[in-house]
Amino acid sequence: PCAPCSPKDTQPGKALDKAIPMGNTPSRKALDKAIGALPESEHYFGLENFGNTCYCNSVLQALYYCGPFRQRCLEHHAVAASSGEDDLLACLCDLFRAISSQKRRCGVHAPRRFVAKVAALLRSTRLCLLCSLSPPLSPSLPL
Repeated sequence: PCAPCSPKDTQPGKALDKAIPMGNTPSRKALDKAIGALPESEHYFGLENFGNTCYCNSVLQALYYCGPFRQRCLEHHAVAASSGEDDLLACLCDLFRAISSQKRRCGVHAPRRFVAKVAALLRSTRLCLLCSLSPPLSPSLPL
């Protein structure tokens, strides 16, 4: 079991909150200064919205900024990549690796593979649900 995010995991955000008060749109200079005050190892990336993925993106970002969870995903990525796994967890770990390995410290990332995997799972789940609710297409033959 993963340990919950410790208070030290939330400290980087406090520096950003002080530099850019809630509700204000910062200048590029203020944003660069605030990001410069944060740990060098952190990456601050937004996720591109594909029309209706904003809620999913916010959950993904919350998971990414929980240090222990992110670390476990990055460790799992090496295993998943070498074994050719292509499930939802592998896609999540690949997304975290893509963000963590960026040369830039901030920007926007498009989680296309993850969103496509979620959409495929939803389609197959919906199909299974519809099949279980509807009667068979062919009439049953009497025995």
